[in-house]
Amino acid sequence: MPARHLLAIFALAPSLAAQAPPGTDIFLAPLQRTGAALTAGAPVNITARAGYDNQPSFSPDGRSVYYASAREGQTDLYRYEIAPRRTVRVTTTAESEYSPTVMPDGRHLSVVRVERDSTQRLWQFTLAGAPVKPILATIKPVGYHAWLNADTLLLFVLGSPATLQRAEVGPGTAAILARDIGRALARIPGR
Repeated sequence: MPARHLLAIFALAPSLAAQAPPGTDIFLAPLQRTGAALTAGAPVNITARAGYDNQPSFSPDGRSVYYASAREGQTDLYRYEIAPRRTVRVTTTAESEYSPTVMPDGRHLSVVRVERDSTQRLWQFTLAGAPVKPILATIKPVGYHAWLNADTLLLFVLGSPATLQRAEVGPGTAAILARDIGRALARIPGR
């Protein structure tokens, strides 16, 4: 079983460009459990470069971290492989992708894709970075997402106000659960 790790994101000095996202780095720290105590080892900056690196998520096996990275005016997805300490570019598209998450099938990524007309929808990509199709074609603009199971997601949908929606993949429908919510959606293991 691979070692457990903790992810942290730190914002750097504000960017001079008005439209550019803030400079951020992703740090990874090993976690060690001794009895009931949990301690973190020294954090390592896995994205040590100027610019936006954000929205990390672990692969199910804990051996990689997927994240969004803005480079040369374009946001694509990258994978940091923990053991070899290697970064691999996953997508190279004309559109921007954010919030990479390995889907429950273990063979695809779900990502928030900003399409050429600025529509933000949830898309399915292969783990190698090829776009497959929109997961929820009519639900937009999606900001963030979290899988509950293979058929159901929670979505942060942008708007005035922003809403929390429970979406069903098969029929492609969603129901509003709450309004004026924050942007953080995360599944807690075992709950």
